[in-house]
Amino acid sequence: MKKIIIGLILLPFSFILAGPIAVNELYFNEQMALIYLADLNFDRPESSPLLFEYEFSLPGEACPYKMPPRVHFHFSLMAKIPSLGWSSYRDVLAVTINPFYMKGSFRLSNRQMGSAVSADAVQYSCGGTGPFVDMNGGTFFTHRENFRPLKETLYRSGQLPAGAYLFQFTAWDENGPQTFSHELTITGSSTLELISPGSEIASTGEWLEIQNCFPVFQWESETVSGSDFAIRVCEYDPVRHSSANQALQDEAALPFPDNGGYYSLGSNTTFYTYNPATAGKELLFGRYYVWQIEKKTLSSSGIVSQKSPIYGFLLGDPADAGGSGGNVSDPLLIALRQLIGMEKYNELLGGEGYLSGYYPEGTIEIDRQTVPANVLQSLIEQLSNGEISIKSITVE
Repeated sequence: MKKIIIGLILLPFSFILAGPIAVNELYFNEQMALIYLADLNFDRPESSPLLFEYEFSLPGEACPYKMPPRVHFHFSLMAKIPSLGWSSYRDVLAVTINPFYMKGSFRLSNRQMGSAVSADAVQYSCGGTGPFVDMNGGTFFTHRENFRPLKETLYRSGQLPAGAYLFQFTAWDENGPQTFSHELTITGSSTLELISPGSEIASTGEWLEIQNCFPVFQWESETVSGSDFAIRVCEYDPVRHSSANQALQDEAALPFPDNGGYYSLGSNTTFYTYNPATAGKELLFGRYYVWQIEKKTLSSSGIVSQKSPIYGFLLGDPADAGGSGGNVSDPLLIALRQLIGMEKYNELLGGEGYLSGYYPEGTIEIDRQTVPANVLQSLIEQLSNGEISIKSITVE
């Protein structure tokens, strides 16, 4: 089943209305990246996952209030959904609470806002006011013309379609209305596609050759709050393994020692530079390897795991391809090859290259400053991520 990713860019805040009422955001679920229809219940909202909660109060006033203000509230949901042809915000649903006297502070969440506005759904935060906020009823409204296609999409996919969703609150007192809102951006179906190294063995049956024992693993996916990535790399033995999947379930090169799972990479990343000095076993020339990415996302139903296809590659020996010969497994030479590219590397360090027979001494200078070797790996990652580019290469 395809998954819908919801990216939330929200911060806790406090609004002071034009009148004496203060509205304080107590909670907004920024980490929930997937929301399923089955978890949303408009008839029994108390069973829905908690998305938001606000506190309404009179600053500096002791509860219960001596002079309760007469207030009423309106909540609406609007959406921009490209797949439905909605290029601007359209009304979807609304909840209006009739005017009532606010006798004390209280909290209001999405678990108290459904198709019926209950008289005993909201409690005051202090005694002496009566246990429940007398909200005088209210109405739940859906915009039929807009809600119908959205509802059809919800029932077909089981989750919200891609687009932007605007939650808007308006509070009135004797001084007039004050409106505040939050926008939730839904980026669409969750993609998790591998880029390099290698290819999908199950579909192509071909083992693409690379000549770098410190490969940069790259994939494509939405990097949003609430999603984490992990990787598993295993050797493929044609004698022992009949498929890439069988190899992936065998002993791993990463994580190492093998715990049967995946090596955590954290969130907001779409690449990983393999380095056995920090994690994993050394990758050996002449061996086949398979790898897979796992993405875990926090949803309204808990943690959801998504796994990519399995890619495989052959780690070829550069010496067999007419490289610079000799110490071709030197990590500095390999890092240099990644940095300047294979064509330029062979031009300089190949059999007939200007620097053929030269090898690194272990000292690296950038802008005439000596730096540790891991700085090269950092430059490689920035280069592969498009953060920097190489203007020219000169030899002194």
